[in-house]
Amino acid sequence: MLKKWLTGWVTRSQSISMTDELAAKQWWEMMGRGREASSGVVVNEQTVWGLPGFTRGVDLIADTVARVRGHVYERIENDARRRAMEHSAYRIVRRRANPYMSTFDWLRQMVSDMKWAGNGYSVIQRNNDYSPAATWLLDCRVTFPVFFYADDGSFTLKYQTTINNATRFYDASDIIHFKNRSVDPSGMVGLSLVEQCKESLGLGLAVQKYGAVWFKRGGLGVTAIELPVDFKNQKDLNEYRNYVEGVHYGVDNQHKFFLVPFGGKLNRSPVTNEEAQFLQSREASKIDCATMLGLPAYKLNSSISTSHNSIEAQSLDTLTDCYEPILCQIEAELENKLLTEQEKESGSHYIEFERDDLRILDATTQTNVDIAKVNNGLMSEEQYFRKYNLPTKKDPNETWRLPANILIQGEEPKVQPEAPQAPVEAPQEQPEQPTEDQPQQESGEQP
Repeated sequence: MLKKWLTGWVTRSQSISMTDELAAKQWWEMMGRGREASSGVVVNEQTVWGLPGFTRGVDLIADTVARVRGHVYERIENDARRRAMEHSAYRIVRRRANPYMSTFDWLRQMVSDMKWAGNGYSVIQRNNDYSPAATWLLDCRVTFPVFFYADDGSFTLKYQTTINNATRFYDASDIIHFKNRSVDPSGMVGLSLVEQCKESLGLGLAVQKYGAVWFKRGGLGVTAIELPVDFKNQKDLNEYRNYVEGVHYGVDNQHKFFLVPFGGKLNRSPVTNEEAQFLQSREASKIDCATMLGLPAYKLNSSISTSHNSIEAQSLDTLTDCYEPILCQIEAELENKLLTEQEKESGSHYIEFERDDLRILDATTQTNVDIAKVNNGLMSEEQYFRKYNLPTKKDPNETWRLPANILIQGEEPKVQPEAPQAPVEAPQEQPEQPTEDQPQQESGEQP
């Protein structure tokens, strides 16, 4: 038993694993002999990747989270911040997890392990000053947490794994652990989708296998051959059956004459795809995979009709309900394992991923948003150029635009009193001018 085998590893302590059943389950899955679903197919970490909906869903989540850029920030004066590129964890979070793997590849594999197996593990390689130097992936199938309980009631959490057929133990502070929701009393072991959704995944795999066998048999369904000849032994009967299958089975042998030797009679009970609900089951498999992964069905090429406005709303829901919890867990775990105790206690440094990488708008909308930011003083022109990797003006004094019709409360300009208006003289009456029909009077002539 695993519990007995671990006893005595630490002097005067009793080691207790999460459950011996967990270790046994991981062992059987590692041997490729996972549990059989009610549909009759084996569901494990090898067979489940043959289900396109599940594979696409896990890859989509892992790729999307991995492309979000992470940074280590330092708090400075006036509650501002700057990117702490000199920090030892910045290179791991932003560029390379280790000399042989980029941060993108590392995060993608960690999130993928977390989604299908329930747990993703990596060990931290540290420098002499205990600062992080690199992170290395661990096999999620043979890695799990172990509690070591002492006689005084205290306990220590370590992680057990197998590397090159050798068992190793690591301190919890040196292990980066991403996990799904847990029902374990300790909360340290995430649920495996392959284990918990075994029946749904098994149904999808069984439908695929049914379709493959159906094409192999040429859509014959249940076929029986009635023979007038009585075979003397089972060997002759098996040879006859193998002959018929070898001649008529397979896609290459379709549309050929079906010859039944020895005067046999062919009895067929054809079952159409509609009767077998083959197409409906294939569609239901995509919906099941989308549901268990927290993705909208259209992401897995489901034929469910969805309008453009509905797709936009579902994309925002996916960002909030699927990707945001994963990013929050990653940020918390990396801060806990890559930052020093002083940095964590003082809050001088923190790790954050840019959510804007997930909010991709169409070109027109994005342009309008950027124009509004620049004109309202939320972004300078230089920042706009740097955002899109455009040549900048190289002006040390960045110009900031402000709208002229917006005032600050309490700083409104005082209203000047209006100047008194000057009196307006009454217009003088002008003598009437004679018209053309009325001749002008000569001077001195009396009317």
